[in-house]
Amino acid sequence: MIKFIFILFLFKNIFSYKILVFSPTVSASHMILDARVADTLAKGGHDVTLLQIEFNLPFGSLKNITKYAKIKQIGSLTSTIDDQIFKDISKMAFQTITPIFILRVFIPYIKEANKECEMLITERKEEIEKLRSENFDVIITEQLFHCGSALAPLLDIRTHILLVSQPIPEHTASVLGLPYPTSYVPGLTLSGYSDRMSISERFFNLFFQMAGYYLSFEVYDSLTLIMRKHFGSNYPDIRQIIKDSPLILVNADEFVDFPRPLFSNIIILEVLE
Repeated sequence: MIKFIFILFLFKNIFSYKILVFSPTVSASHMILDARVADTLAKGGHDVTLLQIEFNLPFGSLKNITKYAKIKQIGSLTSTIDDQIFKDISKMAFQTITPIFILRVFIPYIKEANKECEMLITERKEEIEKLRSENFDVIITEQLFHCGSALAPLLDIRTHILLVSQPIPEHTASVLGLPYPTSYVPGLTLSGYSDRMSISERFFNLFFQMAGYYLSFEVYDSLTLIMRKHFGSNYPDIRQIIKDSPLILVNADEFVDFPRPLFSNIIILEVLE
């Protein structure tokens, strides 16, 4: 009996989770980040599925995107996002940005992205039910496209982890309740300022931050209304789902990011290989 117990101690105990990484094909850079997070967790012994939802970019745009994580794809959704929206976003790299310009460009994009999320839950009910039957423990989804957060209760996934693809922007900070000092944290919704601002730059930085906060109403509240339209008024608020995240993973480098207050559950990823 003692020998048998000793043999048991020779085996390594492994505790793994079943994880769903939500990855819409909105942007190649975001898809690569999602895949790297999925691969890192899968390499660590977890059962990870990278869920790709075909929106803007067709499947196959990125070859061999994962090495260890499984890939599940839901495709053939009709994109409602006008090409002009992407052209307007591209112009931001070559002209002076104002808060009004940010709202004019991003609000139409957010509205159309939320419509695509509605198409997913209405046109792909069978695939959604199959995902629900998988009994995932955790869902990881980005701040750029909150359809994954909206799906968490529908898929009966209790643990939601937010993945932020950049230093934490204003609309994400507002939901998390994270302080965003205007005097030395530049508005990350394309303000172009540093952490050393003049009085006038601090004044205009306030407007950039206000534009970022206003975007949050379109990002979260309109998506909550969509989910409640289809699943009843008791469907959880998207803001609360995100706020309750036990972990926030941030794709940034703390040595070059702007100094700012952070919560203890915010993990800086730095480099994923």
